[in-house]
Amino acid sequence: MKYIDFAPLSRISNFLDHVDLGEYVVNGQLEAYSCKLAGFDKKLSRSLEQEVQAESPLELSVSPIGPLNESKSRRTLIYLILTLNHIYPDYDFSQLRAHHFRKERTLSEVEESIDSQLLEVSRVWEKTPGFGDSPLLE
Repeated sequence: MKYIDFAPLSRISNFLDHVDLGEYVVNGQLEAYSCKLAGFDKKLSRSLEQEVQAESPLELSVSPIGPLNESKSRRTLIYLILTLNHIYPDYDFSQLRAHHFRKERTLSEVEESIDSQLLEVSRVWEKTPGFGDSPLLE
């Protein structure tokens, strides 16, 4: 995976670094990464793939990521782990497995939660000099 420098995302990420909403503070970052594996990521991906496939059939069939006996679900798990390793380079997430994650009940609940939090953030964006002159999401 490789970090992709994309100016519009960098601008939003700089803003999200510390947004004081009164009752709570949002510390966020927004980054883009390619999903092309190279070097260490490729080696770690192969290793994780082998470890996951070595699990029992019962563990493979039930996971919050999806059935790990399907390559699509294993790839999702591996991308999550690799992305965490890139975002937080001081930590090693290679020991994470599917059971360390949880599946949200519905997509609409996730969207509603994010939308409500971003609504507050967008109000601060609009009032902040240097940011409010353009929409948060163009």
